[in-house]
Amino acid sequence: MAFNVLQALTAWNVSRQAAKRVWSQWDYLVLDIETSGLDSKQDHIVSFGWVCIHNGVIDLDSARHIVLDSAEIGDNVGIHMITDADVRQQGKNKKAYCDT
Repeated sequence: MAFNVLQALTAWNVSRQAAKRVWSQWDYLVLDIETSGLDSKQDHIVSFGWVCIHNGVIDLDSARHIVLDSAEIGDNVGIHMITDADVRQQGKNKKAYCDT
């Protein structure tokens, strides 16, 4: 029993020390999702992209984006700047990336 309490206390202390780290000491994966609108019941994902941040520095070599071939652009081209031509030229089948 004492060993379990000591393990729990050690784990708690480690998590408290980790929480004290400044933001730039953490690694992040930043995700950006572009949609055809704001209504989740009728609109859909047009594209998604990501980039990693290591030690507070954006790793541009890690940046990726995917435009889905099923994307319907509509009036939102002025917001996300993705055009029908982008969908035709760069579109990927969402079944290869999404489980829906």
